[in-house]
Amino acid sequence: MAMDLGISKENPKRIESAIKYSLILASHNGNSCVIYENLIKFVSDLLGIDASQIEEEIINLKVAEDIYLEEREEKKWVYLNNFYIAEKNIADKLIALNETKNIKKIKNFKSELQKAEEKQDIILSEEQREAISAVNDNNVCIITGGPRNWKDNNNKNNNRYL
Repeated sequence: MAMDLGISKENPKRIESAIKYSLILASHNGNSCVIYENLIKFVSDLLGIDASQIEEEIINLKVAEDIYLEEREEKKWVYLNNFYIAEKNIADKLIALNETKNIKKIKNFKSELQKAEEKQDIILSEEQREAISAVNDNNVCIITGGPRNWKDNNNKNNNRYL
């Protein structure tokens, strides 16, 4: 489309737009950043241009504070600047919460959990108990995993899982 408008293949604005587009596209898959080399390859394939031109525009975007580059795990990562700021703010808040005194810890946790299971007529899996225990022991927990289906609880012999 850009070339139809008379914009050259190597136009810096075209390359910058492709870099930003690629980072936004990665975010649709849940990624707030991408590995530098992967970005270069993707944009190069997308535009059919040399990697050195892309690297030059990455430098320009970094200077303009449109993107953020971070070195970690012996790799270079590229963020859209807004994504980096959002992730940093979340991380800072999680660290602050984690460093706060734990005032909600339940004493006799195992027996209290067992009572709750009996009262609610549920049986938790071992992984669920571990997750709930981690919530009790820590100010901050990030628990991931897919949702589980509820089993039919009309029959007392069937167990209901959370």
